[in-house]
Amino acid sequence: MQAYSLDLRQRIIDALGDGATIEATAQRFAVGITSVKRYKARLQETGTLAPTPWPGRAPKIKKEQQEDLRTLVAARTDWTLDALSAAWHQEQGVQATVSVLSDTLRRFQITYKKRAASPPRGMKRSAKRSESA
Repeated sequence: MQAYSLDLRQRIIDALGDGATIEATAQRFAVGITSVKRYKARLQETGTLAPTPWPGRAPKIKKEQQEDLRTLVAARTDWTLDALSAAWHQEQGVQATVSVLSDTLRRFQITYKKRAASPPRGMKRSAKRSESA
């Protein structure tokens, strides 16, 4: 879920400043009562209404690098994820593991399929073929 915009947060605080109750303000702006209380307390404590950043580690491959990744994948569609990881490291200087690349390709909705011209790996049969005559 995305954080409410700074403009909406400011309008909520302005409504409280004009004398509206917390409940009436929450109903007017279609937000929860707890959100209104939290914005009021946040402004008093920190002096800002800006949302706090989401916790967690920043992604290794950022949104700005999406086109670079698309170009790299399109250049050689017969690469494995290991080879793609090595090429990304050489090109960008950032080590990206196979799982990071796989997750990033999925996140950016980049389809990654080996070229049809690649030689087949050979199929194993799980059972003997039945001989019926």
